[in-house]
Amino acid sequence: MGELKVEGLVKGTELTYDLINIHFHSGSEHRVNGNRYTMEMHMVHQIVNKSNDMSRDKLVIGIFFDCKDNNGKYPVNNREG
Repeated sequence: MGELKVEGLVKGTELTYDLINIHFHSGSEHRVNGNRYTMEMHMVHQIVNKSNDMSRDKLVIGIFFDCKDNNGKYPVNNREG
């Protein structure tokens, strides 16, 4: 199996975060207005600027996916759970 290399940065006013991990949840881990989604992706970043001993600080960006088949139906592992 091949290896996927993903690189990315998030820059704020004074802080820069390096992308260290991307992972998925089949059936979203979080809810929005009580609704779950079929999938959720997390992009985990770690702070690059290590001043003030903030080397452990993380930033996570979550993206929800609402996946349906060609008939407009949700897969077996749907957002109801």
